[in-house]
Amino acid sequence: MWQIRQMIALLLLAICSYTDIRERNIYLFPLAVSSAGTLAMFAVSWFFASPVQSEHILLYDILLPAAVSVVIIMIVKAGGACIGMGDGYLMASLGLILGLQILFAALSAAFIAAAVFAGIRIVSAKKRFKGTIPFAPFIMAGFLAVTVYEI
Repeated sequence: MWQIRQMIALLLLAICSYTDIRERNIYLFPLAVSSAGTLAMFAVSWFFASPVQSEHILLYDILLPAAVSVVIIMIVKAGGACIGMGDGYLMASLGLILGLQILFAALSAAFIAAAVFAGIRIVSAKKRFKGTIPFAPFIMAGFLAVTVYEI
């Protein structure tokens, strides 16, 4: 089931990265479909699991990532324009799909890559950079780095 979740996340990140680069927008429909599909997989796993496994699935695969997703969305809404709402919804959806440990590792790598890219862009422009950069491709790069590191 883990490989299915990784493929769902990779497809979702590819779609969101493309739309974030081309249109500066992340559509909610792919996020909702992938999150709903992942929750349906967890529900089926929970239904057929033993009592000990069902507690683990319910707590660590459904409830805890859902709670952290709500917190991520609240932080992004409170943060103003630092990170767009589409990126916040993307991070919340990935938290449900991948789990919190992989999400935080991928986000750490994404923030580092985005900071390096922004620094290079500021230095090369020789003036103060006031534009925005799409963040979804950096999340995808962070996810790929974490996945390759796991292998």
